[in-house]
Amino acid sequence: MKRLFGLVLLLWAVPHPAQEPVSGIVQVAINYGPRQDGYFSGVVVGDGRIVLTDGATAARAREIAIAFSDGEILETVMAQIQYFNHIAVLPMTAHHGQVVTLSPLARETSPQADVEAVAGDSPKSFQVDRRVIHLHPVGSGGTLRWQITPPLPAQFRGGPLLTNQGQLIAVVVLEGDTLVGMPLGEMLPMVEVVAGPPPAPSRRSSP
Repeated sequence: MKRLFGLVLLLWAVPHPAQEPVSGIVQVAINYGPRQDGYFSGVVVGDGRIVLTDGATAARAREIAIAFSDGEILETVMAQIQYFNHIAVLPMTAHHGQVVTLSPLARETSPQADVEAVAGDSPKSFQVDRRVIHLHPVGSGGTLRWQITPPLPAQFRGGPLLTNQGQLIAVVVLEGDTLVGMPLGEMLPMVEVVAGPPPAPSRRSSP
């Protein structure tokens, strides 16, 4: 775990924003080995304990830390990472951040209309950025992708594509050499179930 602690110390070197809402758009700091680190974006969904990001970024990861806009840093439970439709599901060690709810567009398998939307990213630790974009659907079902105009910078990889109301449409992934919007696909039922009401306190075990 020493390497993860090193990542945490590096993240804490950045000044923390004061008294801002804890955004569901996060930075995903990944260690692949000695002096091999990558920094991407992600989005909190479900019950606030899971983060979605580009699946290819996590495939060779040794350790992953999630940095929130309020300065909080949580570890990822590496043994429980799952992959669906080019998207990685990163379970955290605790609940944190504002949960980004699903848009009805996230459930559509063959959308026809273009969408004015917002792309979210965390360009630096504890910082959140948003950019107005235009989405064009291409394909349907398992081949559905959202083309993004204008093209996004690399730091948006793994971040969310949102409606103007802040609801999740898709996750930004790198396909070939282009960032596109990847639908949740077969993982959608899992995210919807987790996003249900939290367990009653009585169900928690006593110390």
